Amino acid sequence: MLCGYLPKASKRHLERKALVRIVRATAPPVAFVRVLKAMRPSNRKFQMTISIRSSRASDFPRTFEIWRSAVIATHDFLTPEDFAAIEALVRDQYLPAAEFWIAADENDQALGFMGMSGAQIDSLFVHADARGAGVGRRLVEHAMSLHPVLTVDVNEQNASGAGFYQRLGFVTVGRSPVDDAGRLYPLLHLRRG
Repeated sequence: MLCGYLPKASKRHLERKALVRIVRATAPPVAFVRVLKAMRPSNRKFQMTISIRSSRASDFPRTFEIWRSAVIATHDFLTPEDFAAIEALVRDQYLPAAEFWIAADENDQALGFMGMSGAQIDSLFVHADARGAGVGRRLVEHAMSLHPVLTVDVNEQNASGAGFYQRLGFVTVGRSPVDDAGRLYPLLHLRRG
């Protein structure tokens, strides 16, 4: 059969098309819709156990790797010069000095981190490989367990970040035309609770 020479995705597509034709020919319309929904691939990348813990000095190399991977995945609006300047500040000043909440997998490998000042989420970054797996949500849930009212600032051009917080119930309460360093990257001020 031809399917043996096709990539797995093509095989699945052909198998799905064949199953759809069979179900469409034999099932009532409501049952057909149920079958299609059941066949829909999951948007979840994978299920994992995520624990939240305080950061340790040994987390520094991994938190920098997480920060870099997350920013490359979500901050495509940064100029190369601004990315390099921010990267140096994060690596040399912010990450070594700050305390974070770490979201770790079952092997205690950090997948994401969150920095807070009281009820303000100062930073939340998830490794690009773990995006969509519930890591960011778990970190925000942890923050909510500590503070019923939370605030966060997010770059306006970071649509995925702004959408993430909005899905978690944050609303925009203000806007700044520049970021904290005065760069022309507007910030949205969000609040929940």
